[in-house]
Amino acid sequence: MNGLNRTQEDVLNYIEENTRRFKEADSSVFTANCLAGKLNISRNSASQYLNEFEREGVFLKINSRPVYFFHIKALEELYRTRLQKREFASVTELVRYLEMSAKRKKNFEKAVGYDAGLSYEVAQCRMAMEYPPHGLPVLLTGPAGTGKSMLAKLSWEYAADQELVAPDPEGFFVFKCMAWAGTPEKARKILFGDRGEAGLMERSRQGVLYVKEVDYLNRELQDQISQDLDNRRIIFSTTQSMTENLSRQLLQRIPVIVKVPPLESRSVAEKERLIIHYFKRESDRIRRKICISQKALDALLNYRFPGNVRQLISSIQTSCINAYQLGGEREEALVISAMHLPEDILQGIRVTADFGEVNRQLLDIDELNVTVGSDRERALFEGFIRRYERYEAGGLTFEELVRKNVEEVGEYFDFLVFEKNISNDKIRAMESVLNEVFRKVNEQYDIQLSANFAMVLARMIYSSMRAGDRPDQVEGRHQELSDGCYELFSRKCEKEMAVAAEIAGMISQNLEWEMNRLQRLLLVMKLYQFRGQIRGADTRAMIICHGYSTAGSIADVVNQTLGKKLFDAVDMPMDTDISVIADKVYRYINSFQVKNVLLLVDLGSLETIDCLMRRGLGVNLGIINNVSTRMALDIGGKMLARMEIGEILEKASLASQATYRLIEEQKKEDAILFVSELNSDVAQKVSRLFMNSLPRKIEINLICYEYTALQDYRASILSRYHILFVAGTVNPMMADTPFVYLEDIISFNKIDTVKQYLQDYLDEGEREQFHRNLLKNFSLQNVIEYLTILNADKVLEFVDDTLEQLQIALGRRFSAKTIIGLNIHICCLVERLVTKTPFTSHMNEEEFKSCRKDFIDAATICFSNITSHYGVELPISEIAYIYDYIYHD
Repeated sequence: MNGLNRTQEDVLNYIEENTRRFKEADSSVFTANCLAGKLNISRNSASQYLNEFEREGVFLKINSRPVYFFHIKALEELYRTRLQKREFASVTELVRYLEMSAKRKKNFEKAVGYDAGLSYEVAQCRMAMEYPPHGLPVLLTGPAGTGKSMLAKLSWEYAADQELVAPDPEGFFVFKCMAWAGTPEKARKILFGDRGEAGLMERSRQGVLYVKEVDYLNRELQDQISQDLDNRRIIFSTTQSMTENLSRQLLQRIPVIVKVPPLESRSVAEKERLIIHYFKRESDRIRRKICISQKALDALLNYRFPGNVRQLISSIQTSCINAYQLGGEREEALVISAMHLPEDILQGIRVTADFGEVNRQLLDIDELNVTVGSDRERALFEGFIRRYERYEAGGLTFEELVRKNVEEVGEYFDFLVFEKNISNDKIRAMESVLNEVFRKVNEQYDIQLSANFAMVLARMIYSSMRAGDRPDQVEGRHQELSDGCYELFSRKCEKEMAVAAEIAGMISQNLEWEMNRLQRLLLVMKLYQFRGQIRGADTRAMIICHGYSTAGSIADVVNQTLGKKLFDAVDMPMDTDISVIADKVYRYINSFQVKNVLLLVDLGSLETIDCLMRRGLGVNLGIINNVSTRMALDIGGKMLARMEIGEILEKASLASQATYRLIEEQKKEDAILFVSELNSDVAQKVSRLFMNSLPRKIEINLICYEYTALQDYRASILSRYHILFVAGTVNPMMADTPFVYLEDIISFNKIDTVKQYLQDYLDEGEREQFHRNLLKNFSLQNVIEYLTILNADKVLEFVDDTLEQLQIALGRRFSAKTIIGLNIHICCLVERLVTKTPFTSHMNEEEFKSCRKDFIDAATICFSNITSHYGVELPISEIAYIYDYIYHD
């Protein structure tokens, strides 16, 4: 817009200023006549200038009578949207479009929880797209179905909306690595181009490239990608652990790693929002109102979805389909009840014997909204802090403070039970866990926390989870007062605080819910009624060891084995000052009302730790060294038998003696064992391929067995040979013998491991030659051509399509290793069917037919392309072996 004359500038400013007042301005001000009158120019000149700005893309023109002109950027800023459409029949149509566009959710706003449970992940993606000058590479990690692909696409939409990338609707490029897992050379050509044709890496420079499931690419290709990450916006994703199948070189070049959480780790409120969101989306899709029963909504809310959001969406669609098929097509609204839910969710509904009035109210999906936050909970904690202020000012005694707090807590508990009156499977499951927690606390401290209190506490925790609004927000607003309140009760109610901390710890361990300090005060108020009664066993015990997890590990094993928490633990890093540990032990001793304390220590200065503690402990203190798991089990058993502390120490000391065995190894011949679940001929073919890859003959025996036959000869093989490693299509589980899957050799995930086993037989140059030969001989296509009589290209094409359909039908994604292994297994299966030598039986075939009908139906449909092309039938026995391969991999 440089080089404008004075009149052109006046025209531009006039239209821009009036466009910014578009909502209240008269539409006549946007015409050539009005412009000519305001600027004292001819109408023809005004029309000429307006049309020039329209051709340059600065103005929007509406060809009505009269013609109107608007400033595009001013309109977009006024309505906070982007004009994707530039032709309108009238001003009314333009206004309707702008208002609808303004309401439409943009980029990250489309993700449920973008401002709550996913806010940090969204902020990471936004920062990666914005980072100057050309963004940063991103790695999305998380279980399948959590929404990684959605976040990738929304990141591109955000970059386009912010004009960080060209606003090209084709600017989002997706490369699905799993589709090319077995053909790395084809993957390389698609990514980097071939014969002068640009690949995705180059074509996506002005947009965003999404490399989906990058762990399916081999390390060499990952390393090549890592060298071309500068000046581009590229997003990777993986469902695997980052250290499993990702190249270290690639990981080092990705500065932004976004961990997308599984559905179950998101708040209950967000889960409910997701359910409502996808029901509304289905309602829009089928153009029908949807209502749902409270029972069905609770069942969806309480079900743990292994497939995360993807499975939730599928379950909602299945429910709508079932409702439609069972008479819903004749009704005005589609009604979803419990019986319409998928079988796995329906089976999880808890059957109750409550014969009271049944709540059959239907909930209109369009009217459902999830309330976030709870005034009652916030008011409760505000009251705690307000009364503490009065106590500090001398307006309340401590007894009055406690009494008023207890009254307030009682009213809050009544509200949870009688007014809020929420109850579902999740709450009942929490009650069950809390009853067990209270049983252990009651047993240890001789108090009686009732099942009614477990019910109340379960509802309190559920209410906090559902609201998504933690009471520590109140703490944050009154941090200093909160600290003072908590410190006061820690001093005045030491026993109650100790028991509350122990309850909170067990809740954290079993329900994965962290109670904050103010919530623990609720427990203290309840425990206060047992004041003077709280007491535990006569003897407490603590294990103290050097290291980061030694003591904790011993204590966990012994407590679990004996079925009771007898031992606490302190792990002592090597650089920790012994006086710090002594102070911890002193505070531990004073936390309980007991006669005896046992310390089980490992060595060194810990043996004389009592010398660093203040005198007058008020307990009998016993210290025993050289602690081990066996010793702790022995002492724990004696504590349960109520032995005196002196007798425990004496007998434990006498029992603490070491024993040993020496097993001398005999000299055996080195060998590599090849195993196949198909037949020994396949194993022999694989071994010949392996042998042909060796640069020279070496003194290693290559032995081959079919899997079931191997079981009969296992003992004689191990007595004669030293097996360097086992390779094949199925793991025979030979103890202390490493195993390498054939698919790992093909994908080169374990190539360095295989070379390492041969380092005593081949020098470095020969090992590299061996590596190159493996690359040539062990491509998936070569292996298939070598193992079968079929056309490898054709059968692999059929198998690839079958596996994609099978993954969709099962609702799960297979690992790269499983994909390659299934390619081999199914290609050999096809040959068996063609040659009429299939597996005719399976050891659990009858049970499989009765229990796995869904899998049989899915496999039959997904394999129809193969069976129809080759004119064969797929027997149940072969389907059973495919099932074993997938689920027992």
